Amino acid sequence: MHHWWRCLGWVQPQCSTLWFRGIGGLVVLAMLVSLGQAEVFHTTLDNGLTVLIEENHANPVVSAYVFVRTGSIHEQEYLGSGLSHFFEHIIHGGTTRTRSEAESRRLLDAIGNNSNAYTTVDHTAYYINTTTEHWRTAVDLLADWMLHSRISLEEFEREKGVVQRELEQGLDHPGQVLAQLALETRFQVHPARYPVIGYQELVQKVAREDLVRYYERMYTPNNMLVVLVGDIQTASALAHIQSTFGQGIRRPLPAISLPEEPPQLGKRTAVKHLAVAQASMQLSFRTVALTHPHLYPLDVLAYILANGDSSRLVRRIQEEQQLVYSISAASYTPAYAVGTMAVSAALEPDQVTAATAAILQELYRLREELVSPEELARAKKQKLADYVFERQTVEQRAQALGLDMLSTYDPQFSATYVQNIQRVTAEEIRDVARRYFQEETMVHAVVRPKSATPVVAEAPAAAAQHAVLKKTLANGLTVLLQRNPALPTVSMQAYFQGGVRVETPETNGLSLLTANMLLKGTTSYNAEALAQFFDARGASVGAESGYNSFFVTAACLRDDFADIFRVYTDILLHPSFPDD
Repeated sequence: MHHWWRCLGWVQPQCSTLWFRGIGGLVVLAMLVSLGQAEVFHTTLDNGLTVLIEENHANPVVSAYVFVRTGSIHEQEYLGSGLSHFFEHIIHGGTTRTRSEAESRRLLDAIGNNSNAYTTVDHTAYYINTTTEHWRTAVDLLADWMLHSRISLEEFEREKGVVQRELEQGLDHPGQVLAQLALETRFQVHPARYPVIGYQELVQKVAREDLVRYYERMYTPNNMLVVLVGDIQTASALAHIQSTFGQGIRRPLPAISLPEEPPQLGKRTAVKHLAVAQASMQLSFRTVALTHPHLYPLDVLAYILANGDSSRLVRRIQEEQQLVYSISAASYTPAYAVGTMAVSAALEPDQVTAATAAILQELYRLREELVSPEELARAKKQKLADYVFERQTVEQRAQALGLDMLSTYDPQFSATYVQNIQRVTAEEIRDVARRYFQEETMVHAVVRPKSATPVVAEAPAAAAQHAVLKKTLANGLTVLLQRNPALPTVSMQAYFQGGVRVETPETNGLSLLTANMLLKGTTSYNAEALAQFFDARGASVGAESGYNSFFVTAACLRDDFADIFRVYTDILLHPSFPDD
């Protein structure tokens, strides 16, 4: 996938994805074929509605998406009011001219109640995932919400309170505050500087009439994209979309001209203080927009910097020098503005100066030295793995098609992106490092604590359940197997009884310590060798402890399974528990 500044209310960047030269190119082509690069049906209805349909009969499920080409940068006289996000709350499941809110909820419950919406800088999306027999109901609901919203006063008042509470919570979230601080420091003119959720004082002033005006202005069929992926027939899907969304009337759209951000002529620094226990910071450099050819070496460079435990910044800044608790890098290249190469870190407040100097030293080193062939190959393999894992479900495929279409008007842009990534050379990476790692285009944003308030970690998402084959080996080991030929990936998990439940006051924390130590080395590999082994194959491995168990997980591409499983079992059976 390519790069977005994607936001659920606030600001949350999302990025990346890949291709090999010579023999490697054949490998990636084979991988794309095995992924089932199904033909995507693309048409435009008479009212201007864009439609994408992809048949995928691997499972009896369907994902229906509606993308509206409007986000926080398109709010015109309402810039900074969070109108796009506010309206998303109203329209999703709300009262229409044909159904009450309660009726929509009953229909949603009847088809599985797997529906949500999100708002970003440049688009708003609504989706319903359901089983094959209910896809028409999903399309009916989405069309009704998009074309017939009533924006009742009762729902307006209720959701205004919800949005304000969400906004207030974000004001204390260090990650959101840091991202917004960096954005408004980077962009002085372009409306990307405004938070998607809006400013509190402006959100409070929004009236129902403002939302009605915005709805009539932006929610027109010729500003929408409908994507349907799953166990459907293209002809019947198109006919139903025509009978529902096709009834909407085309309306004139405002000619919104986004201002070009002027050149940055000097380093910019911004600091905010929050009630948090540790500091966080972001070093970013102005780069390019999505369609620039430097997109590809910049994206590979970001992975070389900080994707995986064996990457440069993780190994040197986090592990060896221990200047930060965590570090990441990403190349954000949106379609609507100049991009940013950003390095973000969580650290102690008194380490900000030292960590900044160490990070810059690593970045500037790339202006002089070529990355190694091993680093380059590893980053490309990681990106290929990302491409595969990000398209495992019909929902993921529907979203990917929609985002490609919105940003480039090519629903298969990601496939081209995959190929171009694999053509990147070490010389091209050095060239973009020289061009873009310049102090005069740098933004240094820092969030510092004003009191020692602990930060609460987010809970992991629940994993999907699938039918399995259960086998018990002669040694008593229980094995659960499930074959899914839809994608060339393998996931594995090993669970052990333990966890907090079996700990005593004297041994509290022992299960978590044990889990963490499993990845510190085996009798055959030390911790660095393990990290390099998994990173080089675009694979992942992790260990964790819970209430009644601790577990080790791994995921890899199908072709690497034999090698990965060999080392995975070595971790489980022969951990070294090093003294250091």
